[in-house]
Amino acid sequence: MATKKCREYSGSYTFDEAISETGYGRFHYKVFSVCALNILCVGFQNGLTSYVFSAAQCDLGFKSQDLGLLNVAFMLGGTISAFFWGIIADVKGRRNILVWTILLDATTTLGCSFTQSFSGLMICRFLNGVLIGCGGSVTYIYLAEFHSPKLQAKSVCYSGIAFIAGWVLLPVMAYTILPLNFKIDILDVPYTPWRVFLIVVAVPEFLSGLCLLKLPESPKFLYDKHRNEKALKILNNIYCQNMSKENQGFSVKKLSHDSIIQKDVKNLQQCRGKKARLLRDMVTQTKQLFSPDIWTKTLLMCLIMFSNMFGYFGMGLWLPEFFIRFEKHYQLNPNISVTLKELTFTENSNSTTICPVAFDLNIFQNTLIVAASALVVNTLGGWLIGKISVKNLALLTMIFGGISSLSIYWISSSLGILIVSSIFQSSMATGNMVIGSIVVELFPTSIGAMAMCITVTTGRIGAIASNMVFSMLLGEDIGTVIIIVSVVLLLGAVLCILVPLNMNKEKDIMQETSINSSKCTVDIAVISLGEHTNRTFESD
Repeated sequence: MATKKCREYSGSYTFDEAISETGYGRFHYKVFSVCALNILCVGFQNGLTSYVFSAAQCDLGFKSQDLGLLNVAFMLGGTISAFFWGIIADVKGRRNILVWTILLDATTTLGCSFTQSFSGLMICRFLNGVLIGCGGSVTYIYLAEFHSPKLQAKSVCYSGIAFIAGWVLLPVMAYTILPLNFKIDILDVPYTPWRVFLIVVAVPEFLSGLCLLKLPESPKFLYDKHRNEKALKILNNIYCQNMSKENQGFSVKKLSHDSIIQKDVKNLQQCRGKKARLLRDMVTQTKQLFSPDIWTKTLLMCLIMFSNMFGYFGMGLWLPEFFIRFEKHYQLNPNISVTLKELTFTENSNSTTICPVAFDLNIFQNTLIVAASALVVNTLGGWLIGKISVKNLALLTMIFGGISSLSIYWISSSLGILIVSSIFQSSMATGNMVIGSIVVELFPTSIGAMAMCITVTTGRIGAIASNMVFSMLLGEDIGTVIIIVSVVLLLGAVLCILVPLNMNKEKDIMQETSINSSKCTVDIAVISLGEHTNRTFESD
C-alpha cells in the first residue's frame, strides 16, 4: 500500500503498472477489432487453396494433385520469412511492418487474379506466404502489448476467433461466388468467378492495412527501446479514449526501468549506422533466444507448435478430401457401410479435371459445420483462460486432437466423420491460439516477436512435413498417415506437461538474462569523412 501511494505521489510506474492504469475500454475495442480483421485475412489466405484454386483448374489447365504444390509454396514462403519478420519487428517496431506487409499481400492477391499460368499462381502463393507470415505472428504480439499482463493471454486467444471466422466465411463465400457462370474480359484476361473471389479476399486486407495506419506503435516496444516520452504519450491517449477524458486524470507521469544499463547501451547504439545496428540487433536477439537459460523454453515451444500445426494444417486441410470420398461412396453404394481405411484414395488420382468443376452443397455444408464448431470451441477456450491455466488448456487440446485423429480411421459414416472432424479441428484451432498465448506470456518483450515468429516458423515446417506425408502415403497406406498424425499430436501433449506453471516468474528470469547478455559488449562504429573507428566497451 505504501509503495502504491509513493508511486502515485511521484507519478513513476513500470510499464506493466502503467498499462494497467489506462483501464480497458474504447481504445482496446478498436485495436482488437483492427487486429482481428488482420487475423481474419490471415485465415483467408491459409484456407484459400482448398476452395478457389480447385475452380481455377479449368482455366489454367492443371491437375488436382497440383493443388498440393500450391499449399507447399504458400507454407514455404511463410516458413522462410517468419523468422526475419520477428527480428525486424523487434528492432524496427510492430505497426509499420504490419501495415506494409498486409498492403503488399493484398496487392499480390489482386495481381494473382490476373495470372494466366500455373507457374504464375505458384509464385503468387509463395509471395502470399512470405508476406502474410508477418501478420500471422506479429499481430498477436502487437495486440498483446496493448493489454495488461492479466489480459494478454485472453486477448490473444479471443483474437484467434477471427482466424477461425475466416475459415467459416470461406465456404460461404465460395458457394456464393464460385458456382456463378460468367466470363468478362479485363485487360485481355478472361475474368471468371474464381478471379473475382480473389478480389473479394483482397478487399479486407486493404481495409486492414489502412485501419492499422490509424493506430499507434506498441507502447511496450517504445518503452523497451527507452523512447519513454512517446510511450507515455500513447499511454495517456489510451487512457483518454478509455475513460472519455481530455488529457487529465492519468496518474502516470514517468516510466521507470528496472535496469539503467539498457539506456546506456541504447545511447551507445545510436552512434552506429542503421544497417550495422540492425545486423547487430539481429545477432543479439538470436543469441538471447538460444542463450543457456532460454534455449530450452524456445525449443519446447517450437516442438509443441510443430506438433500442433502438423495436425492442424496437415490433416486439417485434407478433411474435405475425406468428405468427398465418403460422399462419392455413399452415392454409388447407399446401403454399404465403409470405414476410412477401406476407402480407396487412388482412384481418379491421375485423371483429368472434369470441366466445369461441380460444387457439391454437402461438401460446403460439412466444411462450414467443422469451421463453425471450431469457432464456438475457440470462443469457449478464450473464456476458460483464467479459470484453467493455459498450460492445461494446451494439454487438453492436444490430447483431444490426438485421440480424435486416430478414431477417424475406424469411422464408417459421413456423419461420424463430420463429428470427429469437428472435434479434431476445434481442438487444433483452439490449441494453436493457446500455444501462441503461452509464447506471449513466456518470453520478454525484447525478444517476444522473434520468439513468436520462430515458433510459428517451426510450426509451418510441421505443416509442410505433414502435407508431404499425406501426398506420399494417402493413396497407398492411409492407416500409417493417421497413426503418424496421432502419435505426433500425443507427443506434443506430453511436451505440454513441461511448460512452466508460473510463466510470469519465468518471463522475469528471461528478461534479466536478456539484459545481462545485451550489456556485455557494445560496439560503436563512428563514420566521419571516410574515417571508421571501432571501440569496445566492457561493462562489469
